Amino acid sequence: MGHSRGGKSSVLAAARDPRFKAFLGLDPVDAKSPLGCNETTECPDASDAVGTLTIPTAFLGETMDATGGTLGQSCAPAEHNFTTFFASATTKSLEVTIAGANHMSFLDDPSSCGFTCSMCKTPTADHAVVQNLAYAMTVAFFERNLRGIVAEETYLTGAQACLLYTSPSPRDRTRS
Repeated sequence: MGHSRGGKSSVLAAARDPRFKAFLGLDPVDAKSPLGCNETTECPDASDAVGTLTIPTAFLGETMDATGGTLGQSCAPAEHNFTTFFASATTKSLEVTIAGANHMSFLDDPSSCGFTCSMCKTPTADHAVVQNLAYAMTVAFFERNLRGIVAEETYLTGAQACLLYTSPSPRDRTRS
């Protein structure tokens, strides 16, 4: 699993390494660095790599930072955010949008990242609520998909999930 471009890197690793058994991205971003990069060696497209995965995937994200932030630069541009990863999934996949969260809401301490975090929009959701939801979803997802604990499914897409989410029920995709 990974957050932001760490989510992108984790997808690329999972696509290349068969030891991965499940993947969860916390607001993964497939955008290029604002400073530029070589698309082949430094920043290959990762949303395309999602389509090659044969493992369960989950994408938790937010929509506050899908458009321009404080300085005009979007923290998680709509054309490169978690929704594009989910749209590329070809296996069982879960998409959860956390209303009121921003791109940095997934950090343990957003106040510690300084200038970078100030570029994103101000979240309206309580940080502790977002963190607890992300932790709960992460544990349930991996317990279900790595340990095979079927009862965890209710925390992902069942009645318990509806109690946890700060947005409408998650979209769950199962493709053959």
